Amino acid sequence: MIDSRLFVLLRLSRLDEAIAAYDVVLAKSPTLSASLFGRAVASARKGDKVNAGDDRAAAIAVSPQVEKTFVGYGVTFP
Repeated sequence: MIDSRLFVLLRLSRLDEAIAAYDVVLAKSPTLSASLFGRAVASARKGDKVNAGDDRAAAIAVSPQVEKTFVGYGVTFP
């Protein structure tokens, strides 16, 4: 479900790299809920509340369970 490279970058707090990688994926497939939510988490951790909120809302609109899935992986929206 979640691309492992992107998820690892997020978990390692390599936020700029994670956001750039999520951008590439989302440019090709803009409705991938896991990528939207992952980018939301990374953006929120960087303090970009506007983009984080937009991505989080878009991810949940596509897949209402996406946030619970991430929580199961130990990643929460700040």
